[in-house]
Amino acid sequence: MREMSTNFWVRVKRLLFKTSLTALSVRLLLTISLILGLLASSHSLRASHIIGGEINYEFVGFKGGRIGSDTLLYRVVLLLVRDCNGGAAFDRSVPIAVYLGNNARPLRNLRISNPKIAKVPPDQSNPCLIIPPGFCEEEAVYSDTLELIRSNQAYTLTYQVCCRNANITNIPNSTGTLGNTFTVEISPQAQNFASSSPHFTAAPKSELCVGISSAVKLAVADKDGDRLTYHLCAPLLGGGPLGGGLNDMHLANSAQGIKPDPATPGPYEELPFSATFSANRPLGNTGFLALDSTTGTLRILPRTLGNFTLGVCVKEYRNGELIGSIRRDI
Repeated sequence: MREMSTNFWVRVKRLLFKTSLTALSVRLLLTISLILGLLASSHSLRASHIIGGEINYEFVGFKGGRIGSDTLLYRVVLLLVRDCNGGAAFDRSVPIAVYLGNNARPLRNLRISNPKIAKVPPDQSNPCLIIPPGFCEEEAVYSDTLELIRSNQAYTLTYQVCCRNANITNIPNSTGTLGNTFTVEISPQAQNFASSSPHFTAAPKSELCVGISSAVKLAVADKDGDRLTYHLCAPLLGGGPLGGGLNDMHLANSAQGIKPDPATPGPYEELPFSATFSANRPLGNTGFLALDSTTGTLRILPRTLGNFTLGVCVKEYRNGELIGSIRRDI
């Protein structure tokens, strides 16, 4: 499995490998990856090439170095992973809307440019895996510093983009018009504690074989050493198909556009699941998937060929008080 966001999906590929000296058997390789769709259009590229993503924040100090100042400095990070073999390249600039409380208008629209881009090597730890020819993945890290005035209301940071792949098994997305919302909240408690959010330190293992049980430890760290708990949750919707065609390009940045700019305010709608599937049962009636709330270990036994999306929420506690959470779309 390779929140957070997109949005994160499961690809399954058919592979051959030897099971004995005398016979060959066909194995199905189940690849779970974080996805984020982009630029849906019947006239242009359907660039659902973003297969991973996360937004998080790090408290880096007080303005002017004055400890206790009400002006807090945060490093905001948006991480995206893409398939190099299809779709458009990474955007050179992305907008992250910053909302205060329940305000319908963003306090500001943080535009982050010039991402750091690097190749991502394939995960070869699974014994059944054969790396396909032409395999190529890249990671882009967008980061910038954000000043916020300490408030008794929460700040919400949001990035949205459409669209998810149309061939995902467990959601009703045959038209490929369901988009993604990546969001994180800086609560009043987190502001008072000068806290940083949890963040994934590595993409989850992405290669799983049908019929083989796997234990996947989610690599999540917290700078402040806060207690973390892990839960299955629904991914979030965002954006839509407008603006991808030659006649409606002017709608691309609208609320239902392929790249809302600014992103819409919350609350955000959860991704709908198809019959027999749910946020707590993303594999439905076939296969097994469970998440240990304390260790963050996913135990998975896939039994069906298909592409599946799921969400993982990581909650952060200090002194027994919930102060924040992140959501990763897988």
